[in-house]
Amino acid sequence: MCGPTSDEAGHLVSGVAMVRTGDPGFYRVNPPLHKLLSGVAVEVLDVVPLPNLYPASFMASGARQEFEMARGAITADPEGYRRWFIIGRLVRLPLMVLAGWWLWRSIGGPVAGVLWLTSPMVLGHGWVVMPDAVSGVAMVVLIVSTFKWL
Repeated sequence: MCGPTSDEAGHLVSGVAMVRTGDPGFYRVNPPLHKLLSGVAVEVLDVVPLPNLYPASFMASGARQEFEMARGAITADPEGYRRWFIIGRLVRLPLMVLAGWWLWRSIGGPVAGVLWLTSPMVLGHGWVVMPDAVSGVAMVVLIVSTFKWL
């Protein structure tokens, strides 16, 4: 749809809709935190026109309105959608760098941080509005914290 990945627009407008309605049920097949990060930034710095917005909890369980919302927003403001993606993506970069710094500090050396920051997964997915890299950060933090606790 208008992004480097087929469903990035759906994640982005779901984050904005979540900020506006307070309902984490938008794009409910993925965790809400990553959408909230980008949604807050886009909502604070720009205006995304989301026509006919209502809470996701009013939808049937299998209903998926995120792609329709994305098409409607891009149609309403065809010049603005690139700004939304830039803002939504820029929020994720400090999170990836913070994860590299945390790995550096917790495992005890620069090798872990450098390996994280130069990982093809982080370089390829760390900046797009998708749950992959943010979920990866959460899993790395969980695994390292668990081993340190043991």
